[in-house]
Amino acid sequence: MGRKRKFGALDVVIILVIIAIVVVAVKFFATDSDGAGSSSGDTVHFTVEISNVPANYLEGIAEGDEVYDAKVGGYLGTVVDAELVTATAIVYDPNTNTNREVDVEGTQNARITVEAQAEISDRNTSVSGNDIMVGTELSLRSNNFAGSGYCIILEEK
Repeated sequence: MGRKRKFGALDVVIILVIIAIVVVAVKFFATDSDGAGSSSGDTVHFTVEISNVPANYLEGIAEGDEVYDAKVGGYLGTVVDAELVTATAIVYDPNTNTNREVDVEGTQNARITVEAQAEISDRNTSVSGNDIMVGTELSLRSNNFAGSGYCIILEEK
């Protein structure tokens, strides 16, 4: 009953197996976001729609303007296109029992297209550490304009 067990070869094997399992788990689950299937330096265009802007909003935006992330300050790219579009809303039509898109008179949205160098992987598209996906909210700033909106288009060029 008072006999103590000695540390033996079987105990060493068990410890080595546990260490091997931990190493494999860490490598499997802690892969870096630029993992397999990634490439860097690819050119992408992404379009951000900024809602409810004044009619003169585009006066301060020019092709070639450098755009930065207004929240963290990272460089995002350069403006390649900017346009104003009539704002739209989804409304319920009781006559047809459907939803439909209608123009909102007197309200405009700005669509700003930015060209950037990105790292593209199977999981995400990253520009200066910012994950860019359709639906991502982005805060843009330049010397001449600022605004927040959602990415509505992302294209690899």
